[in-house]
Amino acid sequence: LLFNYLLAIGMNNFMLGVSLMFLSIYLYLSYNFRYNIYRILIFSFIIFLLFLSHGLVFLITLAILSFLEFTNQFNLFKKNDTFKLANLKNYLILFIVFMPSLVLFLFYTKSQNYINQNTFLDFETIISFIIDFRILLAYVPIERICSKLIFIPFFTIFIIHSYLWILKIKTISISDKLDQGRWLLLIVILILSMFILPDETNGGGYVTLRLQLIAMFFIIIWLSYSKADTNFFVICLVIIYIPFLISLYSKIVVQKDLNNKIGFFLEAEKIIPPNSVIYTIRHSDNWLDGHFSNY
Repeated sequence: LLFNYLLAIGMNNFMLGVSLMFLSIYLYLSYNFRYNIYRILIFSFIIFLLFLSHGLVFLITLAILSFLEFTNQFNLFKKNDTFKLANLKNYLILFIVFMPSLVLFLFYTKSQNYINQNTFLDFETIISFIIDFRILLAYVPIERICSKLIFIPFFTIFIIHSYLWILKIKTISISDKLDQGRWLLLIVILILSMFILPDETNGGGYVTLRLQLIAMFFIIIWLSYSKADTNFFVICLVIIYIPFLISLYSKIVVQKDLNNKIGFFLEAEKIIPPNSVIYTIRHSDNWLDGHFSNY
C-alpha cells in the first residue's frame, strides 16, 4: 500500500498527510482522558503540520476523530446509564486542538476563487477500482494481474474476519463491541463515500482513490483484532506476497528508467547558462514524463 498509484504520480503531500493522520489517531488513542498542557501542545502541532500538508486529509482526520470520540461518549453512556457533562472534556480538547488550523483552513478556502464543478465516476468504474485494487496500479499492465491476485486473499480475510466477528457479537461486551466495531463502521463509511463523493472537485482529483487507500489502511487495523486460525492467515499472506514481489519488481524497473532520464536532465542543466529563457518541447508519448515536476 505504501508504493501506490498516488505516490507514483507525485502526490507526496497527500501521502505525508496520511502519515500524519494516523499519527494523530495514535496520539488521540494514547492521550484519551489523560491530557495535559504538554500533550495538547504536541497534538496541536501535529494537527497544524497535517493542515499544512493536505487540506482534504485534514478534514478527514477531523471527521474520524470526531467519530471516534462519539463512540467513546456512547460507550461511557452505556456503562453509566447516565450523561455527565464532564465527559465532554475530550470534545473540548479536540476543539482546542483543531481550532487554530481550522480557522486557517477556512481563511484559505475563502480566499480561493473556486468554480463549483464536480465530476462523478459511474458505479461500474468504482466497482472495478475496488476489484482491481486500483490504488496499487502504478505503471505497467502486469501490475493489474498482480493486484487482482492480492485482492482475492486480502478481501477473503476481511470478509471472513467480519463474518466471524458478527457471529460472536452476542458474547462480546458492549465496550469491546464499540472498541472493535467502530473500525468496521468506519471502513463501511469510507467505502460508501467512494460512491457518494465527487472524484474531482474544484481542481482536486482522485478523491475515490484517496478514499480507497485510507479504507485499506483501516481494514488492516480491523484485521488486527482477528483471532481466527493463524495458519489460514499465514497461507493468505504467502499468496499475497508472491504477486506483491512481482508488482514491486515491475515498479523498480520503471523507476530505474525514470532515474536514468532524470540523470540526463540534470546533465543538460549544467550546460544551460544562468538566467536563460528555455523553450521546452516534449517529444515523448510516455504519460509518466508529464509528472517529472513531482518526481
